[in-house]
Amino acid sequence: GVDETIEVIAAVTKDARPGTYQWDDGQPWQVYIKDGDETTHIYNRYVQLGSLDVFVTYEDPPRIGIVETQSAGHALYVITYKGVGDYQAEEWVNLPVYTRIYRADSI
Repeated sequence: GVDETIEVIAAVTKDARPGTYQWDDGQPWQVYIKDGDETTHIYNRYVQLGSLDVFVTYEDPPRIGIVETQSAGHALYVITYKGVGDYQAEEWVNLPVYTRIYRADSI
């Protein structure tokens, strides 16, 4: 009867300038689900020169998609969350990349 919260965090250093951060060559990232007072960690990886995008599907039960972008490739992880401590994580795609030809949003 209570909504869960998905939290996405990366360990970065806070810069002396207000509102800015110092991103390094890579950061440890975590994704976890807060369900009341309980926490379920579903992702914990070091991401080299990259970032994460996290999506939630409209399905019942919803699935969580984590798109990991690194300098050397991309990966898609799909998580089915059933409740506190009860989830299934699958790596659907792991695509090592030699070079990027173009970005679709820049055309």
